[in-house]
Amino acid sequence: MGSYTFNPNGALDTRAELAQVTAKLRESLDNLALAVRAFNAANSGSAIEGFDAVQTRWNAAHLDMQRASSAGGGALDDIHQNYVITDRRGAAAFHGAI
Repeated sequence: MGSYTFNPNGALDTRAELAQVTAKLRESLDNLALAVRAFNAANSGSAIEGFDAVQTRWNAAHLDMQRASSAGGGALDDIHQNYVITDRRGAAAFHGAI
């Protein structure tokens, strides 16, 4: 017979970590874009156009990541809330409160 453990606050911690990673990635992409704009202003050539296309794909991928992080965070909130409710009901049943 197997067993498991679950820390309901761990779900909230995981949500916070997801949001933090997504925000740090956005900050990195923004810093990279600033550096590239400075480079582009001082230079010319096809590499600049190539970078712009890649930057557009990175930004789109980051938006996908934000959406997934938000959806995952919402699911983690639901898991946490349902676990706490079920745990309280279980405790109440054992204590004869139901």
